[in-house]
Amino acid sequence: MFIFFFCLFICLFSIRTYSQQIPKREFRGVWVATIGNIDWPSVRAGNNVAQQKQEFIDLLDQHRSAGLNAIILQVRPAADAFYGKGREPWSRYLTGKQGLAPSPFYDPLEFAIEEAHKRGMELHAWFNPYRASTTLNPAHFSEDHITKRHPEWFFTYAGKSFSTQGYPMSVNISSMSLWMLSRITMWMVSILTIIFTLIPIAGVHPSRIS
Repeated sequence: MFIFFFCLFICLFSIRTYSQQIPKREFRGVWVATIGNIDWPSVRAGNNVAQQKQEFIDLLDQHRSAGLNAIILQVRPAADAFYGKGREPWSRYLTGKQGLAPSPFYDPLEFAIEEAHKRGMELHAWFNPYRASTTLNPAHFSEDHITKRHPEWFFTYAGKSFSTQGYPMSVNISSMSLWMLSRITMWMVSILTIIFTLIPIAGVHPSRIS
């Protein structure tokens, strides 16, 4: 009996020691919002590429020093993009004008991934699949924005534009064919497929927050 309890004690002690030496992997992430320039890039930075990059580096260093190991970066805030390898226009929250590429050119998402990896951090892409805009001002839309190409796919509420796919009860379903809904779905799938296949992100986080 003594031998049994002695062996049990040794096993339990070994397990406890092992768990202390090799801590369980934790996902400690933070959401970085680009909509309205909430977190990055700042309004102060404007379309100054050097300042945008430095702000993101400072943001990474701040979160890494706080013990975080993942960044969830909003890359599609309003049917627009913070990346160059895609089918949607550049975000106005990046350059001040939708459809205008950063100058000198850089790809913000690829830059973010590279800098995050330098610090041993993961970079996840945060998408808003249903919100198309936070404004109805025509001056804020590029000519190739999806709301101009397919206005029938969207509805407006509280001064914003949303995809009917995400909020089907907000429209008259009888006036919308399943074929149209499938087209909207396939459009969103194509957007995500490009990201999955061309950019080495650690994960995708869709958000329905408007």
